[in-house]
Formats: sequence, C-alpha cells, structure tokens
Amino acid sequence: MSPILRIAANELRLLARARVAQLAIALVVALSAVAALTAITQGQESQEIRSRFQAQADREFDGQPARHPHRMVHYGHFVFRPLPALAGFDPGVDAFTGSTLFLEGHRQNSANFGDVRQSSLLVRFGQLTPAFVIQALGPLVLIFLGFGAIARERDSGLLRLHFAQGVRAGQVVLGKAAALSVVAGLILAPALIALAWLTVFAGAVPAAALMLAAGYAAYLLVWVLATTSISALAPSSRTALASLVAAWALSAFQTWAGGPVPLADYAGTYGPLTVTVEDEALVVRRGRRPPLVLTPVETDLFFISGDPLMRFAFERDASGRVIAVEQRPAYGPGQRQRRD
Repeated sequence: MSPILRIAANELRLLARARVAQLAIALVVALSAVAALTAITQGQESQEIRSRFQAQADREFDGQPARHPHRMVHYGHFVFRPLPALAGFDPGVDAFTGSTLFLEGHRQNSANFGDVRQSSLLVRFGQLTPAFVIQALGPLVLIFLGFGAIARERDSGLLRLHFAQGVRAGQVVLGKAAALSVVAGLILAPALIALAWLTVFAGAVPAAALMLAAGYAAYLLVWVLATTSISALAPSSRTALASLVAAWALSAFQTWAGGPVPLADYAGTYGPLTVTVEDEALVVRRGRRPPLVLTPVETDLFFISGDPLMRFAFERDASGRVIAVEQRPAYGPGQRQRRD
C-alpha cells in the first residue's frame, strides 16, 4: 500500500473513533437529506400555487368585456414564471428576481413579488436547500475536522516520525486530503441523490444535473485542499483554525447588496401630491380627492390599484434620494412633480 493510502486510512480511523467527528458528519448528512426533501416538496407546492394563479389570471383576462385591441394591450396581463426542475436543489436568484411579470404594450417590466421583498431579511441569508447545506455548512464541517490534520501532528512531533520513515511532505498532505475527501463525499451524497430524483421524476435535464453535481463536488474539493494546505502551512492549529473560519465567514455571509426598497423612501410631499405609507402600502392623496393605493411593478415604479394604465415613477438623484415623481398615463404627456 502506498504511503498516501496508509495515511488516508489512518486518518479515517481517527475520525471514525472521534465522537465529535461522528456527530458532525451525521448531523450535516441528516440536514442535507432533510433539506433535499423539504426543498423538493416546497418546489412542488410553489409550482402548484403559480399554476393555480396563472389559470385564474387567464380566466379573468379572457372573461373581460369586448374592448378595442389597443386598449386591451395597455390593460396588460399577469404571467407567473414556472419553476425549473432543478429549483428543488438550488432555487438560484428566484427569491430576489420575483416570479410575477406584468405584460403590457409599449413597456418592458421586470419580474416582481420576490420572496425577499415580502419576507424578513433572513431570507437573504439563504433557504434550507441541498445547495445551501453544501455551500455554507459543508465547508464548516470540513474545517473543524481537518484544520489540525497536519498542524496537530506537527505540534505533537508525529510529523517528524513520518519524515524519518521516508514519507515526503507532499504525500502527507495528499493522504490527509484524501481522507477529508471521503468526508466531503458523505456530505455530498444526499444532494446527489436529490439530483438523481429530480432528473428521473421531475424532468430535469441530465446534462445540467451532471454539471451541477460536478460543480458542487469541485467546490467541496477546493475546501478540502484549502483546509489541508492551511493546516500544513500554519504555524499552529489555532492559527489554522482562525484562518479557515475567517475564510469561511467571508464566503458564506456575502449577501446581496440590494433588497427591498423601504416604502418610507417615497413618503413626502410632491407639489399637490402627498405620498404616505399606510398598512404597508403607498397611498397618494391630492386635495379632497379619494386616496389612491399604489401597487409596485418594479423598483421606483408603481401603478394605481384597479387602474394599471396609470403609473407613478419616482426619480432619484446621484445619492439615491427620491427627488421627484412622474405621473405616466397611458395616453398623453406625463406630469412631473418635484419633492418639497
């Protein structure tokens, strides 16, 4: 048996005897399996909801009284973006971009009503999916199980015994990395089963599923190599652990810089118009006229609830402060009012 395989086998025996390692691996594997089941179930429920609302929107659009075709185009129609099959594994940016699109003539609107805009900011840290477990928790387990793989043996003097027996430094690193790769394979196994299920039963494209599996396997392999390399280069186990945890924190908690725009940014007086926030919605008042409730279409763009032909577009300056609003009717010029 080669020195690399002997070192890997010995490291695996040490991990199998350690209660902490057993518990950590069992917990992350169980969490990955639960994440796969819940993500697939939630994806199916979300798709059913979108299909139901799409059917309702189609019925309402088809049931309208006869109108001029040009006016029908301006009246618009809501469509709900279907979820791809692999969203059960990794939903991607769907929570940020939204799932509802308002189609109308002469305008190109972006998707709206993403989960981030309708939920707490904790959604921005990720949902419980197999992808999230691998991206955020998998490297953390690898770090805590492998940070002392080489540094600990150097501190205790065992590394000198390896070198005295003719083992080279590169063989020690590769052996430790091979043992840690087995742990990474256990972490990845539930996710691979979920991908196989999505491919066979949910109609996912096999090539896309294979590329996704290869990408996440390479991601964990990078963490395996980084963990063993830093353990070999760090002067002590404590330094190796601190460096690896810092790297994990920087990679795991990078959140999207955007997010929902607070409605309070739009509140104020714009000439004869007064914009307020009431019951988590924007309300526009003008003198004694009835108040108008605004519905968001995209960032800084709203339409009047019940009258999608009338738009309110807010303008910002270079610093991001709202400075004006423009009323955009379907026909005729718009009216711009500066903020007082």
